[in-house]
Amino acid sequence: MVAAVTTVIASQEEHGRGEIVLQLADPMGVLQMIVEAARHPGVCIGVGADSGGGRSRLTPLDYARRALKRARSRSGDMPVVIYGRATEAASWATSLAQLVHFCLLRRSEPGWEVSRLVARGISQKDAAEDLGITEQAVSQRLRAAGFREVRNIEPLLLCLLEQAAHIPTR
Repeated sequence: MVAAVTTVIASQEEHGRGEIVLQLADPMGVLQMIVEAARHPGVCIGVGADSGGGRSRLTPLDYARRALKRARSRSGDMPVVIYGRATEAASWATSLAQLVHFCLLRRSEPGWEVSRLVARGISQKDAAEDLGITEQAVSQRLRAAGFREVRNIEPLLLCLLEQAAHIPTR
């Protein structure tokens, strides 16, 4: 799971719970990791954002470790935290990442299967053929998986991740 994303700083298994520490250098890679982690309930993700400059001596790894500590302390199914100097953007990105993660945790295996195909640009008709089901079944699975809803909020999450990686100008 971890090797596919270059932004991973560390990954470990502790107390039966997976932990991933990411540097927010590649927002798309972070989003992909959030999506992938939703397939593995119990995984905590801490993302450290830092844009350099300023007075802070904290590194992206320091921010990511703080984020992971906060993620570990969260209850329920939303263990994703983004932390950095751009606190407002990081907070908004955390909230939206947790919403995406929450939606994805409820996705069934058939929902994941059809979502992966359609996300790669395969038409619903071709996905139905590949899976040996009707187009109506593909549509129902996509709807139950919240595919469109998640796809529609991903650009906003990417925008917030990008903002969290930079010190806001005032």
